[in-house]
Amino acid sequence: MMTKKTKALAILAMMLNLFDAWSTLYILDHGGTEVNPVMAYVINVSPWFFISIKVILFGLAIYLLATRAAHHLRWIVLLYGALALWHIYLLRQIYLYSIGIPIL
Repeated sequence: MMTKKTKALAILAMMLNLFDAWSTLYILDHGGTEVNPVMAYVINVSPWFFISIKVILFGLAIYLLATRAAHHLRWIVLLYGALALWHIYLLRQIYLYSIGIPIL
């Protein structure tokens, strides 16, 4: 049985994964590059395939961690949180460029 904390961390991890998927596609549409070669291939197949793979595989991984090794979830959330901050920075850069502010 999962604790409330484990459930909350699992939900937060899934939300961060969805933000990662959305922001990755947005950044790619604005000139960015996917650095993970496997995901770059998946995105080239189809953006919907990319989202499906991320949701299904990540969801399965989170479920397995939550039920078998919940203590690792905080690290997943921490790492995905750092990735989300990087994506927010990139989204900010895209916005600034779009309104004519030079990017350093």
